[in-house]
Amino acid sequence: MWRGVRGFLPANSLIVVRGMSSGAVRRLEGKVAVVTASTEGIGYSIAKKLAMDGAKVMLSSRRIAHVERAVKQLRSECEGVSVEGVVCHVGKDDHRKNLIKETVSKFGKLDIVVSNAAANPTMGLTLETSDSAWDKIFEVNVKAAALLVKEAHPHLVASGSGAVLFVSSLGGYAPVPSIGAYSVSKTALLGLTKALAEELAPDNIRVNCIAPALFKTDFGAVLWKKNSVYSDAQKKKFPTWRLGEPDECAGAVAFLCSDEASYITGETIPLTTVEGVRLCGIMCISLFFSVTRFTAFNALAILTEASLFLIDLYHKFSNLMWKMSLGAVRKLEGKVAVLTASTSGIGYSMAKKMVVDGAKVMLSSRKSDNVERAVKQLRSECEGVSVEGVVCHVGNDDHRKNLIKETLSKFGKLDYLVSNAAVNPAKCGMLETSESAWDKIFEVNVKAAALLVKEAHPHLVASGSGAVVFVSSAGGYSPTSSLGAYSVSKTALFGLTKALAEELAPDNIRVNCIAPGLFKTDFSSVVWSNPAFLESMQFHPSWRLGEPDECAGAVAFLCSDEASYITGETIAVSGLWGTRL
Repeated sequence: MWRGVRGFLPANSLIVVRGMSSGAVRRLEGKVAVVTASTEGIGYSIAKKLAMDGAKVMLSSRRIAHVERAVKQLRSECEGVSVEGVVCHVGKDDHRKNLIKETVSKFGKLDIVVSNAAANPTMGLTLETSDSAWDKIFEVNVKAAALLVKEAHPHLVASGSGAVLFVSSLGGYAPVPSIGAYSVSKTALLGLTKALAEELAPDNIRVNCIAPALFKTDFGAVLWKKNSVYSDAQKKKFPTWRLGEPDECAGAVAFLCSDEASYITGETIPLTTVEGVRLCGIMCISLFFSVTRFTAFNALAILTEASLFLIDLYHKFSNLMWKMSLGAVRKLEGKVAVLTASTSGIGYSMAKKMVVDGAKVMLSSRKSDNVERAVKQLRSECEGVSVEGVVCHVGNDDHRKNLIKETLSKFGKLDYLVSNAAVNPAKCGMLETSESAWDKIFEVNVKAAALLVKEAHPHLVASGSGAVVFVSSAGGYSPTSSLGAYSVSKTALFGLTKALAEELAPDNIRVNCIAPGLFKTDFSSVVWSNPAFLESMQFHPSWRLGEPDECAGAVAFLCSDEASYITGETIAVSGLWGTRL
């Protein structure tokens, strides 16, 4: 028989801790976090965000003067936060031990480890990197990260729901020639994330990663600080790319460390406005280096030439910036969202999370009774929220038009579109799927999703900072034989996400996607209620069935300004269902 395995973050603890109730909560309240290399740049912004979200934070850096300055600065910027600091060179064993010891001594426990420290002692091609430089890079960037988690492990276990977050780099997916060895070390972190996620899941410890692109920090200054001109040809090739601000990393880290990401582990989120990162494994900047030969100096020159254009673009995109302010805020306050297929299951949970976070929401479904019931239920569960409902079969053009029209009529504008509707009339292999079933699956799951965005587009433009989220499936990465055509339609949504992200970026509209694993909903009951399937899962002791609420946080995050530097991306919300690096 199938074992009722515990997995990570058991389902019976989720709804209570997630704060899916009226009113704002600080999502890391009562947590204790360690952040390495956190006295400036991305690390400092991460520490600040964690503290603002309620965590007690231990800053660290190699130099005592930097630690003292950062602690003083953070206390002055965010009055009332609990923050301490300690000197730590992560490459030294006694420093790592002392970092954890001091954290537990000051705060009594440890819940979150954010490994941000990195070194790059050389600029040059991979084959030109010295033996000693290779040693230094892997000692600090990979080995020390793993050994720090080893040191923290017993305390993360004791916390009951620990979280580890590695800071990799977009160069881990698309290496930059002038920092070849460094890029390889960042690729290694993607593998370390996957390996530790599997290993630590039985201990209720989630392990995730972010992969930032080029950010305006001192560490990356060698790549962006140069007074040069960005050519017209390059502007045409990279119209959506801009230089990131350190604060734009912080929201993703806070989300992944929170219980809102309780069903996400082994996942890496690229932070970039350049599309095409993971689906084809290429970052657009790589194309710079593929069209001709470049020396390390030329590669550096190209990157630095891009910086002025990126800085210019920053002002255009600034209204997307997440605004860090002390205390708890409802991150979707004043926004208006439309969600399809939102009267039950995952869709309803997403709608509930968005209204709790301050949005006005238009529910929709094919049946009037379901819409009326869901609106009534949501108003009773979350008193004071603003929610309406309308009948909508997304495959019907008149229904799509009416959905947008009714939303504008009720709320006056539209900021977010969440496309969740899907059908699967064929529960069989692809070669057994009828032509009519293929037509139905792609009509609703792909074409209708694209046409609904088309209908909403002018209103998302008018909002100034619109967001679209498609709900795909982990089956889009790892197809299930009995759901072949459905899985293909979900893979198509990854491509639609990438294509629309590029197309709509000039309009300040971000387009992202989530890929849920197996959730306990009526739609997927044909799978999870199958005894043969449950029996097969006994070989995966860290796996468990997801609860609908566990998708909601990812959607709210991707719609919010905390994800202002994320577009064209898909987040796998699938536990340990294997997807991709």
